[in-house]
Amino acid sequence: MIDNCKDFSLNELVDFTLRAFGSTKEDRAIHGDDQLVSNPEVCMRVLQAIKKGNFGKSNPDFWKVALVDGKIAGLIVSFIPKIASRPKHGVIGQLAVSHEFRGRGIASNLISKTHKLFRSENCKYGFVGTPITNIGAIKLYEKFGYEIIFRMSHFVYI
Repeated sequence: MIDNCKDFSLNELVDFTLRAFGSTKEDRAIHGDDQLVSNPEVCMRVLQAIKKGNFGKSNPDFWKVALVDGKIAGLIVSFIPKIASRPKHGVIGQLAVSHEFRGRGIASNLISKTHKLFRSENCKYGFVGTPITNIGAIKLYEKFGYEIIFRMSHFVYI
Protein backbone atom coordinates (compact mmCIF):
# COMPACT_ATOMS: atom_id res chain seq x y z
CA MET A 1 0.00 0.00 0.00
CA ILE A 2 1.32 3.46 -0.92
CA ASP A 3 0.47 6.31 1.43
CA ASN A 4 1.78 9.75 2.30
CA CYS A 5 4.13 10.07 5.26
CA LYS A 6 1.77 11.94 7.59
CA ASP A 7 1.71 9.11 10.14
CA PHE A 8 5.50 8.96 10.43
CA SER A 9 7.87 11.34 12.15
CA LEU A 10 11.04 12.61 10.53
CA ASN A 11 12.96 10.53 13.09
CA GLU A 12 11.22 7.38 11.83
CA LEU A 13 11.98 8.32 8.22
CA VAL A 14 15.64 8.96 9.08
CA ASP A 15 15.87 5.59 10.87
CA PHE A 16 14.32 3.87 7.88
CA THR A 17 16.70 5.65 5.50
CA LEU A 18 19.77 4.57 7.47
CA ARG A 19 18.57 0.94 7.55
CA ALA A 20 17.61 0.86 3.88
CA PHE A 21 20.89 2.32 2.65
CA GLY A 22 23.16 0.50 5.07
CA SER A 23 21.69 -2.86 6.00
CA THR A 24 23.68 -5.07 3.63
CA LYS A 25 27.36 -5.28 2.80
CA GLU A 26 26.59 -4.27 -0.80
CA ASP A 27 24.54 -1.26 0.32
CA ARG A 28 27.33 -0.09 2.63
CA ALA A 29 29.87 -0.47 -0.20
CA ILE A 30 27.73 1.73 -2.46
CA HIS A 31 26.40 4.28 0.07
CA GLY A 32 28.70 4.06 3.10
CA ASP A 33 30.50 7.33 2.37
CA ASP A 34 27.33 9.23 1.49
CA GLN A 35 26.55 11.30 4.58
CA LEU A 36 23.03 12.00 3.29
CA VAL A 37 22.03 8.39 3.87
CA SER A 38 24.56 7.16 6.44
CA ASN A 39 24.81 9.99 8.97
CA PRO A 40 21.62 10.52 11.00
CA GLU A 41 22.26 14.23 11.69
CA VAL A 42 22.96 15.03 8.01
CA CYS A 43 20.00 12.93 6.84
CA MET A 44 17.72 14.75 9.31
CA ARG A 45 18.95 18.19 8.21
CA VAL A 46 18.38 17.38 4.54
CA LEU A 47 14.89 15.93 5.09
CA GLN A 48 13.99 18.96 7.23
CA ALA A 49 15.24 21.29 4.49
CA ILE A 50 13.23 19.47 1.82
CA LYS A 51 10.14 19.51 4.03
CA LYS A 52 10.52 23.27 4.69
CA GLY A 53 10.70 23.87 0.94
CA ASN A 54 14.33 25.00 0.90
CA PHE A 55 14.96 23.04 -2.31
CA GLY A 56 11.60 23.86 -3.87
CA LYS A 57 7.99 22.75 -3.64
CA SER A 58 7.60 19.60 -1.54
CA ASN A 59 4.15 19.42 -0.01
CA PRO A 60 2.96 16.20 1.70
CA ASP A 61 2.02 14.60 -1.65
CA PHE A 62 5.73 14.59 -2.52
CA TRP A 63 6.51 12.28 0.42
CA LYS A 64 5.29 8.68 0.00
CA VAL A 65 5.83 5.45 1.89
CA ALA A 66 5.14 1.90 0.81
CA LEU A 67 3.72 -0.07 3.70
CA VAL A 68 3.81 -3.84 4.15
CA ASP A 69 2.00 -5.12 7.24
CA GLY A 70 2.08 -1.59 8.68
CA LYS A 71 5.87 -1.33 8.36
CA ILE A 72 7.69 1.06 6.07
CA ALA A 73 9.06 -0.99 3.19
CA GLY A 74 9.92 1.93 0.90
CA LEU A 75 10.19 5.69 0.92
CA ILE A 76 10.33 8.32 -1.81
CA VAL A 77 10.87 12.03 -1.20
CA SER A 78 10.63 14.44 -4.11
CA PHE A 79 10.43 18.13 -4.84
CA ILE A 80 10.11 20.63 -7.66
CA PRO A 81 12.95 23.15 -7.60
CA LYS A 82 12.49 26.73 -8.70
CA ILE A 83 15.29 27.25 -11.20
CA ALA A 84 14.54 30.04 -13.63
CA SER A 85 17.09 28.81 -16.18
CA ARG A 86 15.50 25.36 -16.56
CA PRO A 87 12.05 24.12 -17.54
CA LYS A 88 9.88 23.05 -14.62
CA HIS A 89 11.05 19.61 -13.47
CA GLY A 90 10.77 17.20 -10.59
CA VAL A 91 13.56 15.74 -8.51
CA ILE A 92 13.53 12.42 -6.70
CA GLY A 93 15.62 13.41 -3.72
CA GLN A 94 15.50 10.03 -2.06
CA LEU A 95 14.27 6.58 -2.97
CA ALA A 96 14.86 3.75 -0.54
CA VAL A 97 13.50 0.24 -0.25
CA SER A 98 14.38 -1.98 2.69
CA HIS A 99 16.48 -4.96 1.55
CA GLU A 100 13.91 -7.54 2.71
CA PHE A 101 11.28 -5.99 0.45
CA ARG A 102 13.33 -5.53 -2.71
CA GLY A 103 12.30 -7.25 -5.91
CA ARG A 104 8.57 -6.82 -5.21
CA GLY A 105 7.97 -3.75 -7.39
CA ILE A 106 7.89 -1.31 -4.48
CA ALA A 107 10.43 1.10 -5.97
CA SER A 108 8.66 0.96 -9.35
CA ASN A 109 5.33 1.73 -7.70
CA LEU A 110 6.80 4.66 -5.77
CA ILE A 111 8.43 6.05 -8.92
CA SER A 112 5.20 5.66 -10.90
CA LYS A 113 3.23 7.59 -8.28
CA THR A 114 5.88 10.31 -8.22
CA HIS A 115 5.92 10.60 -12.01
CA LYS A 116 2.14 10.97 -11.99
CA LEU A 117 2.52 13.78 -9.46
CA PHE A 118 5.25 15.46 -11.56
CA ARG A 119 2.99 15.30 -14.64
CA SER A 120 0.08 16.80 -12.69
CA GLU A 121 2.42 19.66 -11.75
CA ASN A 122 3.32 20.19 -15.45
CA CYS A 123 6.95 19.12 -15.04
CA LYS A 124 8.80 18.71 -18.33
CA TYR A 125 11.17 16.02 -17.00
CA GLY A 126 12.45 14.32 -13.85
CA PHE A 127 15.90 14.16 -12.34
CA VAL A 128 17.44 11.64 -9.95
CA GLY A 129 20.97 10.87 -8.81
CA THR A 130 22.66 7.69 -7.66
CA PRO A 131 26.24 6.44 -7.42
CA ILE A 132 27.53 4.96 -10.68
CA THR A 133 28.25 1.74 -8.76
CA ASN A 134 24.55 1.33 -7.90
CA ILE A 135 23.81 -0.82 -10.94
CA GLY A 136 20.41 -1.98 -9.68
CA ALA A 137 19.16 1.57 -9.23
CA ILE A 138 20.54 2.65 -12.60
CA LYS A 139 18.74 -0.21 -14.34
CA LEU A 140 15.52 0.70 -12.54
CA TYR A 141 15.77 4.37 -13.50
CA GLU A 142 16.59 3.47 -17.10
CA LYS A 143 13.46 1.29 -17.17
CA PHE A 144 11.52 4.48 -16.43
CA GLY A 145 13.24 6.40 -19.22
CA TYR A 146 15.98 8.12 -17.26
CA GLU A 147 19.31 8.55 -19.03
CA ILE A 148 22.73 9.10 -17.52
CA ILE A 149 23.65 12.69 -18.32
CA PHE A 150 26.78 13.06 -16.19
CA ARG A 151 28.98 11.22 -13.72
CA MET A 152 30.40 12.78 -10.62
CA SER A 153 33.85 12.30 -9.20
CA HIS A 154 34.46 12.93 -5.54
CA PHE A 155 37.77 14.33 -4.39
CA VAL A 156 39.07 14.54 -0.85
CA TYR A 157 41.83 16.89 0.25
CA ILE A 158 43.86 15.46 3.11
